Amino acid sequence: MGLLPTASVIIPDRIAPKEARCLLDTSAQENFVTNELAKKLRLPRTKIKVGFVAAGGQGLTTLGTTTFRVQSTRDSQNSIKIQAYILATIASELPHQEIDISTFDHPKNIELADMLYNKPAKIDILLGVTVVARIMRDRKARIGHSGSPNAYYTDLGWIVMGSVAATSPRSVMVIYGSNPSLEHTMETFWTIEELQ
Repeated sequence: MGLLPTASVIIPDRIAPKEARCLLDTSAQENFVTNELAKKLRLPRTKIKVGFVAAGGQGLTTLGTTTFRVQSTRDSQNSIKIQAYILATIASELPHQEIDISTFDHPKNIELADMLYNKPAKIDILLGVTVVARIMRDRKARIGHSGSPNAYYTDLGWIVMGSVAATSPRSVMVIYGSNPSLEHTMETFWTIEELQ
């Protein structure tokens, strides 16, 4: 089973900063935030409908777009501006089951971005490839035997990802963009071409 990288972040707020959990996903071309978190933070939103398709063909529609900042829980100087689409939900709890880390050997000098990376918890924000590429740094640490996940340094702290033992597979959610208006335009164009 693959362990996906997560990070806890702080989102500055006028009343009190809020903590949120991010999934770092290099296969996502966009950033996403849950409607629940956007409401809790009273984030300003721009109404826009963009279609996304989850694995299995399930259609998802955005509830708008918003912009906000996230900070490392360890260093408030590491602040990143995010533009994200708002979705009702991003993913089920990750990881899908608790990971036994008793055999992992975490180096003492690393500060994890998500101290509870091995325990299932909800995902509030998905950071896509453009943000992940910006925050990754060129440092890696092994945290276990061969076949165990590795830790990678980012501006948010050390993230853990890689292969882990699993007792049974669970569902996986994959999202990719769909632009219905462009698809419709192209379909209409080819229909007209065929008629001429």
